[in-house]
Amino acid sequence: MASIVETISGDRALQLGNEEFVRKMEIGNNWNKLRLGMRVLVNGTGNIVAPRLQMGVCSGDTNTFASTTCTGYAGASLNPRSAGNMTYSAGVYTYGQAAIVNCALSVKKLVNTVTEVAFGTLDDGFLPSATLGTVALYFVDIVRFSASSYTVNWSRCSLAQAQIATTFYTLLRAGEDENLSTTFSTTYTIKTVTGITVTGLPSVMDTLSIYWNKSTPTVEISDISVIRFY
Repeated sequence: MASIVETISGDRALQLGNEEFVRKMEIGNNWNKLRLGMRVLVNGTGNIVAPRLQMGVCSGDTNTFASTTCTGYAGASLNPRSAGNMTYSAGVYTYGQAAIVNCALSVKKLVNTVTEVAFGTLDDGFLPSATLGTVALYFVDIVRFSASSYTVNWSRCSLAQAQIATTFYTLLRAGEDENLSTTFSTTYTIKTVTGITVTGLPSVMDTLSIYWNKSTPTVEISDISVIRFY
């Protein structure tokens, strides 16, 4: 069960261990471009086999991504394939491992069928361990271009970026930069250039979903934001 922890002094966080966190968005289904954001770390110090750290939107807050009767889900997952483990070294987790597997995949789920498409980059991504004392930014952009079709994009952190301390202000200021191109934003995150098309989903997508598939280690989420651009 999700709980509130304070592994980093003064930074209370939502802890997830093999579970999904969902919340209805205040704006409901009234959006055409969303940016979902969070500040996140991994509370562990060992390699992680086949992790799935995922953020996206669902249709309703009952039959969500973790349900075998999912009404509809679209989002992005950091390194979920079995070939793509998270490798721990000196306080930082590497995901992607260059030519082995893509850093992230777009994810669609209907009922109990998951469809994944690799983003067009083999660059590594990084997440901090709690031992480092920093919390990284992670953004997922979702654009609606028809009643049931969406594009999904995401951002990643370099090794240096994963080691920079962030705050709630950092999340909001970087997140409101739609192109993630200002000097402030590029200090903390790298936007990908490939949006993946996801079709055949419900026309109502009104719920935020964050999912982590491991009981150990847990992930800790310090802040969550949802920005509607239009």
